[in-house]
Amino acid sequence: MNSLWTIPICYIIGLFPSAYIAGRLVKRVDIKLIGDHNPGSANVSRNIHRLAGIAVLIVDLGKGFLAIILAKHFAPMPIVFICGIAVVAGHDWPIIFKFRGGRGLATTIGIFYALISLPTLYVTPLGLFMLWKTRHLVVSSLVTLPPLFILVWLLHYSLDVILYCLGLVCFAGIMHFITTRNLNTKQKSESIRWG
Repeated sequence: MNSLWTIPICYIIGLFPSAYIAGRLVKRVDIKLIGDHNPGSANVSRNIHRLAGIAVLIVDLGKGFLAIILAKHFAPMPIVFICGIAVVAGHDWPIIFKFRGGRGLATTIGIFYALISLPTLYVTPLGLFMLWKTRHLVVSSLVTLPPLFILVWLLHYSLDVILYCLGLVCFAGIMHFITTRNLNTKQKSESIRWG
């Protein structure tokens, strides 16, 4: 059976606009127009409501998890890897919002829960503690990633899975750098215009 259909389905899963819905439901605002303009859990938590941010985080994690579980059920591993990229792409570049989406970190972590479940579960308490202390998903992830990949190596996961997960982390980091830089450039431009 041809399993390529799972790729567009996973992109569609990634499209689910959890942050946008939270902004509209709680404060009737467009999350893409406030805060750091990023439709992600951190922006929702800071500018909408903390509980709404937690809900968005859970949903975005769930998108990555659901996509991989679906793909693993119907497709061979190379297609599963592509499906992971597809769900992150749906989150980062949603066609319904003119390709302006989030940074994909939470969705990437959801992929980890499906692909490297045991080590991800082991480091979850550390990640939650750091998230509680710092209120910053990126910082908590940076602290959690080294022990996560040490566990992945100790538990003898295949090299392709390890490299794939590392690649997703690097991609999420690049997206964070690009979107933050673009926002800073835009803010400087507006400051010059109105200053």
